[in-house]
Amino acid sequence: MRNTLILLIVSFFLTPVFTVAGEKSKAMDNVDIARRMRPYVWEHSIFDSAEHVADVMLKSNANAIRFSAISQHGNYVYYDSRFFPRHPGLDRDLLRELADEFKKHDDLHLFPYNSLGYFVNEKICEKQDPDWRQVTAEGSYIPASWAGATGYWVCLNNPGYIDTYAEACKEIVEKYGVSGMYFDGPRWGDWGGGGNCFCQFCRKVIADKYGVEPDNSMLDKHRSEINAQGFKYAMTTITKAIKSVRDIPVIYNHGMNNPGLYDLMDITDGGLVAEIHRGQSSFMNVFKLIKSGAAFDKARWAYSPPGNYNDFVTYDNLDPMIFGMTELAHGCTPIVETMHPYMYDETGIPSIREMFTMMEQNEDLYFEYKPVPFVAMPFSRQCVAKVSEYEIYWRGALSALTHEHQQFNAILDDDITIENLKKYKAVFLTNMACMSDKQIEAIKHFVMDGGGLIATFQTSLYDENGSIRENLALKELFKTDYEGLESPTFEHAYGPRVYFRMVKKHPITKGIGKDKLIANDYMFETYSQTSFSRISPLEGAEVIADVQYVVDDPEWIGSDGCFMPPYTLKNGPATIVASTYGKGRVVYIAPALEMLYDARGFHLVRKLLSNAVDWVTDNSRPVKIEGPACLVTNLTELGDKRALHFINYTGNNHEKPSYKVDWVAPLYNLKVSLRNPEGKELQKATLLNTGQELTFESDGEHTTMIVPKLEVYECIMLDYK
Repeated sequence: MRNTLILLIVSFFLTPVFTVAGEKSKAMDNVDIARRMRPYVWEHSIFDSAEHVADVMLKSNANAIRFSAISQHGNYVYYDSRFFPRHPGLDRDLLRELADEFKKHDDLHLFPYNSLGYFVNEKICEKQDPDWRQVTAEGSYIPASWAGATGYWVCLNNPGYIDTYAEACKEIVEKYGVSGMYFDGPRWGDWGGGGNCFCQFCRKVIADKYGVEPDNSMLDKHRSEINAQGFKYAMTTITKAIKSVRDIPVIYNHGMNNPGLYDLMDITDGGLVAEIHRGQSSFMNVFKLIKSGAAFDKARWAYSPPGNYNDFVTYDNLDPMIFGMTELAHGCTPIVETMHPYMYDETGIPSIREMFTMMEQNEDLYFEYKPVPFVAMPFSRQCVAKVSEYEIYWRGALSALTHEHQQFNAILDDDITIENLKKYKAVFLTNMACMSDKQIEAIKHFVMDGGGLIATFQTSLYDENGSIRENLALKELFKTDYEGLESPTFEHAYGPRVYFRMVKKHPITKGIGKDKLIANDYMFETYSQTSFSRISPLEGAEVIADVQYVVDDPEWIGSDGCFMPPYTLKNGPATIVASTYGKGRVVYIAPALEMLYDARGFHLVRKLLSNAVDWVTDNSRPVKIEGPACLVTNLTELGDKRALHFINYTGNNHEKPSYKVDWVAPLYNLKVSLRNPEGKELQKATLLNTGQELTFESDGEHTTMIVPKLEVYECIMLDYK
């Protein structure tokens, strides 16, 4: 009892005081606390002094640091622990130095960074009973190494490993007064693989679920279930242990491309949804994770600028504002990866300070306002698991709708319900091939009641487990029969395999025109999608486009020395069909035009997809903007207030890996037309950056105004009554 009392007293005095800008008394839950942190990232290295670290944070207006505690280097630690050995050569307790320094300041917070899974040093493994190591089918252990350290992959279903890890985390919370805990992982193994464990604990997962003693083949068959259970078991055990000491935010590294991690959002307070590296990624690849991650109603952290591999680069350029404001405009928290260079070169600190100050001064705008619902675009965990290159389909649709300034937001599989869809005008199913019967019924109900639907390629052909159906489950809405996959061949080195021809004038072909051809050209892309669904229209279908096959001129075939004979076009089946179902409108697109847009950026493709949205929603966009494709927008709302965010990113036209943006071309006189919320009129429109009030005109249904100039970021604050 006495020890418990002492622990409670110590925990009370070590508990950080969290504040909201201008509202120190406002209570916040852990999700909100984590959202409003302004963190630097520090990984796997030491510092000269904690005072220097705090000084750089204060100069940057950062108020938190994600600092290494339990390392990727074999579970060595950077502090004094009863459970894991200190990192070789380290004779300092780095967490203690930071914790003591942060006590001197009102608003500096320590988030220990802990690598969960990966591998454990061989000397640690030798002492454990039961053994923590993953076991192969042959009964051996799997060696691993990283950055000079060696060890073995460990099993996330192993209670010996997870219980010890949980106790180590409790120790950190008890001793260092930390403001939260961050986990890199959980991970089965490392970047080279892992997650093929045949140990007794993985066998028990399947035995308990199916009531039989599994052989190795059964473990292989149910591998994804075993691994998902390991993720869940590890984070549940560790999160409970942490919160038994003190209720603080717990954040993990969420990979949108790993279906097994999704359940962890329900266990923790949030995740790093955009761990993406600038040296490997375009703006749209970063934006894909920001936009899809925004589907979670938890804290969503994102690298800004997207590190790492930049340990000796300070961002004295526009990258922090471009990426940071894109993240904030979509409710994500920017975290700066990494802090090391700012310790030795302060030239980039003003850029970081500008971003964090903008965040601090407008926290409610970025974290309380929510996207105005218009088009829902599911980012499907089911499809991530079963559909090859699903993320590229989704990124293509994301890019097309973003470049056309359509208002849309991501939802998750569990959000596809009759009740939840009521708030949207349309749903865009981008090759959502794997759908449950319950989801099918929700979509049918939604469209029957007047909702719009756009769907592409093999949407609804499989159930949620990846088992193929006899036909498209949504054929009743699409007004088409699925006849199989069409994969035209083309024997020559150059040229498209097929064209898609617009066969009639229709709102969907507005600005494109009848008889216009769009080339299905993937010749020089790495994507595997070169096919389309062969369909037969049913009664009620209105054919908007068909296929035009490329056919060699027979007089030239076989001619000696003819590299590319002349070719003609031959009529093929329908590829785009418009229809109605109940009160709603439907557009089904048999080819994956969104992937074509991702590959080639054909402006006619994005125009067609945007026209489809306009038609199924009866031209009811909440906002229309006359501006170039480089303009990223998001309309959010809170009560009677709305906010229209603008990010100007001209770099998407000419960037390369590791490209740094030092200038964007300003945009002038952007025309904005806003549909007034039902029963409300606009009272005032103010630019966030300058405070300038904009003049506007209203016809009762729409309000129009001009944004005189946009550099990197601006937001129109809209007050309705």
